[in-house]
Amino acid sequence: MRMKRVEGILAVSKNNVIGQGNSLPWSHKGDLKRFRSITMGNGVLLGYPTFLSIAEKYTISGKQILPGRTVFVVGREPLDLPTNLDLSNVITIPTYGAKDDIETSLGYLSPEQTLFIAGGARVYRDYLQYAEKIHLTNIDIICPVDHDTVFLTSETAWGMMGVGWRSIIENGSEICDDVKASYVTMLSV
Repeated sequence: MRMKRVEGILAVSKNNVIGQGNSLPWSHKGDLKRFRSITMGNGVLLGYPTFLSIAEKYTISGKQILPGRTVFVVGREPLDLPTNLDLSNVITIPTYGAKDDIETSLGYLSPEQTLFIAGGARVYRDYLQYAEKIHLTNIDIICPVDHDTVFLTSETAWGMMGVGWRSIIENGSEICDDVKASYVTMLSV
């Protein structure tokens, strides 16, 4: 069952890699800007390893993780983070199952806000089936494959979320840092 106000956002290489060693295996400023503009003012749901990698790599001491958004972290409590970060926008959700976690997270948001499923691999596998829309960035590179960082195999990538995804908008492409990215919005039918 797809839920209104739940969308997915992810970037995937040609061979379905979404991350490497708790980081992105590519550098693409355009994709990062797109993530920020789409999720700003909304909720972002992350698994603990993805949240931790953002906290360690992209946060300045004393600043919020993903400022301007409510960050929901599923799968672990309490958060084991440096105490020099501002966690006022972070809510931990002990995992009771994807559907319950999503409903709990939506309860913290206003009716105008959207909850974005934003990674990592386990969260995408279990939670994206509830999204009504997916903002997908196709990164035009082949990455080394690590079992923790692959989105899904090409045979099951979208089928496991149920038949009925269609590409509705080709949002163009751009090259940043010598890496091409193509942007697509998929909608459930």
